[in-house]
Amino acid sequence: MQLLTLDTGKAQRLFWSLALVAAVVGALTIRQTDPVLVAAAVLVMIIGLAPFSLWLLGSREGLPIWPAFSIYACTLAAMPALQKAQALERFPDSAILESLLTMAGFFALGTIFWLSLTASKTIPPRKCLMFESGSVVRSLLLCIVTGVLFQANSLLGWVHLPGNTMQIARGISGGLSFLGIFGMAYFHGRGLLDRFQIAAYLSLTAVILIFALTGLLIANIIQPIALALIGYTLGASRPPWVILGALFVLVAILHAGKYTMRDIYFAGAESAPRIELASLPSFYSEWFSYGFSELGGLGGIVEVETKDDSPTTVFERSGNLHMLVLVQHKSPEEVPFLDGLTYAPIPQMLIPRFLMPDKAISHAGNILLSVNYGLVDADGARNVSIGWPLIAEAYANFGYIGVFTLSILLSCGYAYATRLSSRVPITSFRFVAALVIMAGVTNENTLGVFIGSQFQAVVGVALASFFLMRRQPNPYAEETENQETRAYNAEG
Repeated sequence: MQLLTLDTGKAQRLFWSLALVAAVVGALTIRQTDPVLVAAAVLVMIIGLAPFSLWLLGSREGLPIWPAFSIYACTLAAMPALQKAQALERFPDSAILESLLTMAGFFALGTIFWLSLTASKTIPPRKCLMFESGSVVRSLLLCIVTGVLFQANSLLGWVHLPGNTMQIARGISGGLSFLGIFGMAYFHGRGLLDRFQIAAYLSLTAVILIFALTGLLIANIIQPIALALIGYTLGASRPPWVILGALFVLVAILHAGKYTMRDIYFAGAESAPRIELASLPSFYSEWFSYGFSELGGLGGIVEVETKDDSPTTVFERSGNLHMLVLVQHKSPEEVPFLDGLTYAPIPQMLIPRFLMPDKAISHAGNILLSVNYGLVDADGARNVSIGWPLIAEAYANFGYIGVFTLSILLSCGYAYATRLSSRVPITSFRFVAALVIMAGVTNENTLGVFIGSQFQAVVGVALASFFLMRRQPNPYAEETENQETRAYNAEG
């Protein structure tokens, strides 16, 4: 049974190595010539990385949920500004500066609340729901198998799940597979797995990724990959640099080729080729060939000249600062504030569709924002998926009040989940629930989708815990009591 702990010396070396890599990448790819924008982008990075550095250096316990969100969001905001992304070229520098300062304020305010709410030590529960200690590895591998079965069924259609049961199954399998991937990666980093267990873990995780990518959405693999990397890094106190580099190249190639693949496979319901198990090798071979062709070879992975207005680097392709700039540039003068319209359907997102068949679709907020800001017309809104970051949505509804209210609520919620995961084993339900919440920090959709997906996953894991876990003594509570007893006896 393992607890999430880090050696202070290794944690410090890990932090400075990560900071050095971030600085080198930023320095090598910077194209921004305006010193004010460069300073603002660097400020966003520093403020956004601060929570993670504080957590990594041991000032806070539990899962780094707010730090993970902060580091992810600040990177997607700062890097496009530093690289002068083409998506930002149609906006004046003053508008970009305003958005960067808004992001800096968002992270600073949220970090203050997160720090204040996680300052005190969590009292460990005497007992908690968890897997049997003697079969943890086997249980974690079975958790990953649930993800494999769900992804395979989604592709091959073995079992038709009626109504809203598909969402419930997705929540259960997703939460359990996240636990399995993270837990096995953590144990692997600690050196607690044998060769057979490592091979089984890597094989099952690879199958999940292969099946998940058949939807031609790179976002489908971000969460499991991120959890695997975080789990291994926390276990080994060092990142898997070689794997990180390989994943960077892989994602760049797949991202470059996905647009051509979508034109082929999603062009029409009848004309599009059908993806089957036997066709997966040719499917991915075709995808890689289009990716290489679009990039012009391996040399185009970091930077490539394009003929249209698409982003030119792998960092720009994932950036979302331009969405906030767009909203702040147009509102409230051209586009009035929405006054919470995109938040109105959120309560319905928590009700299963079989109980409320006519409830709004989960992406209603995305559609409303996309139409309102002229990104799509009303007729084609349902056929186009445009990601809207939470901060841009908040400003579109209530301006700065919305942005800073979101910062407070989000950081407070993440602080509670962090305390939930503190001083309990990683195989406990408390930790799993917090892990599912952390897995959602990469969500690039409106708050309705964000809350709905998180709620389904946590409820799904809660249902599964009744069959897979049982209440057992918390080893951390026993250790704390023993330490207090020894201290009392020493004083006496």
